[in-house]
Amino acid sequence: MLPVTPALIETLRQQLHNAETPENRGLSADALRLVWDRGNARRPPRPNESDGHKINKVRLERRWKKFCAKMKIENWKDSLKKLSYEEKGLGEAFLRYLMTDENGRGIHSEGTIRYSQRALNSLFQKYTGHALEDAVSKHLYTVAVSELTPYYGLRRKPKAKPNMGPDLFMYHIYFIWVRSKRALHIGLDDIDDVLIRHLCMWTGCRQHELLYNKPEDRKKLIQEHDDESDAYSDIEPDPLTFGPRPIKKCDVCGGVDEREYNPELQVLCWEDINIYILRDPSGNGGRDRLVATILLHWHKGFKKRVVPTWFPLIEEDIPAFCPVTYILTKAIAEGVIANEGYQNGPEPFFSTRLNCKAAFIQWKPEWMHKPVFRATTNDLGEKSDSPQTVHVFRNRCNELGKEMGLQDQLSNYCYRRGNLQTVDSNYRTSVHYHSALMNAVVQDAFLGRGTHSPMLTILNQMGLFCDEDAPQFVPDQLMDEIGPSRAVDRLEQEIERMRVSLTAEYGRPSNATTAERTKYEKIQGSLRAARQKHRRNIEKLIRKEHFKRKNDEELQNQLHSIHKPPETTKSRTVYQLPERSRVATILGNLDEDLSESEIVKRKIDAINAMTAYAFVSVPRQARQPTRQPKRAKEATTQHQQHENHSPQAAQKAGTGKIVPASRPILPKSLPLVVSQEVPTTPPPPYSSLDLGQPASQAIARKKLRESPPPCIFCGKKYTRRSSLWDHLEAHLERVNGGWVKCPACSIGCNSPEAFMAHAARSHGMSNGFRRPRVKLLRVERPDSKDN
Repeated sequence: MLPVTPALIETLRQQLHNAETPENRGLSADALRLVWDRGNARRPPRPNESDGHKINKVRLERRWKKFCAKMKIENWKDSLKKLSYEEKGLGEAFLRYLMTDENGRGIHSEGTIRYSQRALNSLFQKYTGHALEDAVSKHLYTVAVSELTPYYGLRRKPKAKPNMGPDLFMYHIYFIWVRSKRALHIGLDDIDDVLIRHLCMWTGCRQHELLYNKPEDRKKLIQEHDDESDAYSDIEPDPLTFGPRPIKKCDVCGGVDEREYNPELQVLCWEDINIYILRDPSGNGGRDRLVATILLHWHKGFKKRVVPTWFPLIEEDIPAFCPVTYILTKAIAEGVIANEGYQNGPEPFFSTRLNCKAAFIQWKPEWMHKPVFRATTNDLGEKSDSPQTVHVFRNRCNELGKEMGLQDQLSNYCYRRGNLQTVDSNYRTSVHYHSALMNAVVQDAFLGRGTHSPMLTILNQMGLFCDEDAPQFVPDQLMDEIGPSRAVDRLEQEIERMRVSLTAEYGRPSNATTAERTKYEKIQGSLRAARQKHRRNIEKLIRKEHFKRKNDEELQNQLHSIHKPPETTKSRTVYQLPERSRVATILGNLDEDLSESEIVKRKIDAINAMTAYAFVSVPRQARQPTRQPKRAKEATTQHQQHENHSPQAAQKAGTGKIVPASRPILPKSLPLVVSQEVPTTPPPPYSSLDLGQPASQAIARKKLRESPPPCIFCGKKYTRRSSLWDHLEAHLERVNGGWVKCPACSIGCNSPEAFMAHAARSHGMSNGFRRPRVKLLRVERPDSKDN
């Protein structure tokens, strides 16, 4: 369990504050009525289109306006709305106009004119709210394929598209570092350029998934598209009516995630990269290895669907061909690493002998939501927080291709096609994408090492590492120090106001009307649910903090050359039942070096042992208490209620104002001093009203009463002996007055009465048996009439 320190409490409070969002109480009836009226009066909402599609639509709209000006059509918008099967010739004339513009530039492939025909449909839908007639679309498609293609000699077959093979890839990386004469601003620009080529090669991504694809007039074109529309609504929701827009939280740092709405951050950022140190992946006594995983948020995968996907990258022996080496170099050079002792050089990363399966390298919080590849602002090499653009990388590819003397143009698709060819030829029958994870190490297959990678197995099981010492509950001391959440605090104040109001009117809340009592109980249930949710959130945070501290401790041990051997054996649990112990002994034997007869004998023994254990009643194992004792919690609650019912609180409530009690964020438990001596007779049920004592002293005296022992059959505990006796009778009913086997020592008793005597004599269960009889053996008294 983590030690409760002020630093831990402050960390958890900050994480809870970052993760907490304003409560959404729902819309009122008036607001819902406004939504109803607005929905009836408004035009259809705009479709969810990408920025690229909007830009292409605006450019086609400009061409349509020039076409109408050339045809001397005054109202270009009305002419667009007239497109129909009767006016299909207007669409044919526009396609003819697109073949050659006023600057002499024309269309050379059939695919381009077919795309223009589909874009005309989107432009028509923008101003009418519905799509073109199917007959018109089919007619324009037929004209493009059967008339324009043969007349203008448009190209139908695709161009020859070269792909990057293993030899060329390794040579062009070697060429960049050894033979190239190009000069960039600083060395970090060269490292960025080579790392981009590695990521394009090993992930098959498009360049705009890593870099910023910035059109020169992007904002102007999108604004032009959104400003004018005759079909779609341009009415924005009123924030005063519908409330503020929810804030999206980042899953990594817990801050505000603006990447969904900021195009400049829709690139590879530092929170998308994870670096791990894996303990001897080959299992042959070698050194630990470095691996990295890259998350591409906007990766276009199967059927051109955007699916966020993780890609594994493994460590290569040759530094020039190792993408992990370049990532680690950037992290050290730019000061991104947060782990103490690992920021200044690479030596600590290659001298580890991990005790656990893997260790995780963390980034500094200030580098979250920052692009990995940043733009260089001047010749001095100063970097800005703006991302590097696709245009810069494309120019560097052209320069590199010319310098290498390549026959064809070097483009991003050379890397992509090389990646897809490797995946298709080696992983066709396997699962490519499994739960947003690329289930293949392309580096191994691409470089001729086969498709089996032990590192991939470890990466896939990274979230299933076992640690039995991980915290399983939240200590009440920690809950008290952190305090309630915003929802819990609001519900506590609301329920206190209702309690004061109902007490003033009815004497106590239980005497209120059914409707008011139901509302009061509903709020009480909501308060219990909110407290449970708050505890679960803290439990997740302390488990996360536990693994983070364990990871940091492991890295610090490696930094100081403290190499602990991994734990191979664990202590076995001692079971009370001999049948359960025999099953554990047989199934815990994992020896594989046995003869065939010994294997068969072990299986027979296992089946016999499990058969004997199948219908045995299993007692609960004695465990350490994981939470605050129930009676201590009740004492705390009663003490709080006593303070709320005190004359001072009533005097404050009588003024008509709700005055919050001066207490910590969450009330701490009262220390109950209980004597270890058990009195011969239990104390009477004293109360603060009878003796005029404080409630805390009365509750402390109640704690002197000894609780009954747990059930000998199943270990269940009860606070009352009568409840325990009813529970024991339920066990004894199954024997129907016959033979009873003791679950503690396996001794057989010929009747329930004999078993009770044995349990009281041998196992100290005398306090658990309140009356010397069993319900099944009781003789009903005959009726007086029968006598």
